[in-house]
Amino acid sequence: MLLSSNSITVMDATDSQNLAMELTCNLSKMQTAIITNSGTTYVPSWEDTPLVITPTVYSNGREISLTDKNLTVHWKRKTGGTESNLLTDGSETVTNGVLTVNKNNLASASNDALIYICYVTYGSTSIQNSAEFTLVFKDGAVDYIAEEGVSGIWEYKKWHNGRVECIGRTNALAELKCTTQIDSCYYDAAHVSFSEALPAGLFKSVKYAGLTVLSDGYLNGNLSALSINEVQYKLSTSYSSTQHNVVAMLQVVGKYK
Repeated sequence: MLLSSNSITVMDATDSQNLAMELTCNLSKMQTAIITNSGTTYVPSWEDTPLVITPTVYSNGREISLTDKNLTVHWKRKTGGTESNLLTDGSETVTNGVLTVNKNNLASASNDALIYICYVTYGSTSIQNSAEFTLVFKDGAVDYIAEEGVSGIWEYKKWHNGRVECIGRTNALAELKCTTQIDSCYYDAAHVSFSEALPAGLFKSVKYAGLTVLSDGYLNGNLSALSINEVQYKLSTSYSSTQHNVVAMLQVVGKYK
C-alpha cells in the first residue's frame, strides 16, 4: 500500500549560472627594453622572474576551483592581430589552468605587444578574458656610440639615440689677404665665403654648428649658412691685414634618424 509520495527535482548547478572570471598577474603589464653595447636587458625580466597569470572563476558569485572536473581552461596568444596556440618551445606552459611564461617573448612580438587570452567553460557556459603586455624603449636612458668613422675632412659619431656629431678641420690656408673692406670688416676678395660639404646622407636634420678659427693673427669667423648638406662661413678681420696658416675647425650636430 502506498502511504505517501514525494517528487524530487535534481538540477545540475553547472546548467544555469552567472559565470565571471578575473585574471591576475604577478608582474607589470609593461616591460622596458634597455639597449647597451653588450646587449638588451628587459625590466622586469620574464626569465629571471617568470610571468604568471592566474584566472579566478566565479559561478553565481561562488569561486570555482581551477581543478573542478566541470571546468575547462584553455589559453591562447595574440600578436600582430593574429591569434594562435601557445608556443611549444617550453616558454609558455599551463598547469592547473595557470599560465607561466619563462622567456621574454615580448621581444619577438609584432608591434611590441602580446596578448594572452584565457577561455573558460563551466558546464554549458563559456567566457573569456585577456591580459595585454607591451614593450617600451626608454629613450635616452642608456646611450652609446653606435657608429663612428671618417669622411673627407670630417670625423663623425652616431649615437644610439639618433644624435650625430661631425668635427672637421680644413687644410691650412697659407695666406689670407684681408684687404677688401665690406662694411666694417676686411675680407680676402678671393675668399669672401667658404663652403664645406657634409658627409652625403649622414644628416636627417641639423640643430647646431660651431666654428673656431686658427691663424697667426686676429681673425674672425662667422657661420653664414647651414643645411643637411653643407656648412658655409666667412672669415674677416677688423683691420686690413694678411693672415697666415689659417685653419677652420668646424662642428655640426644634428640627427641621423
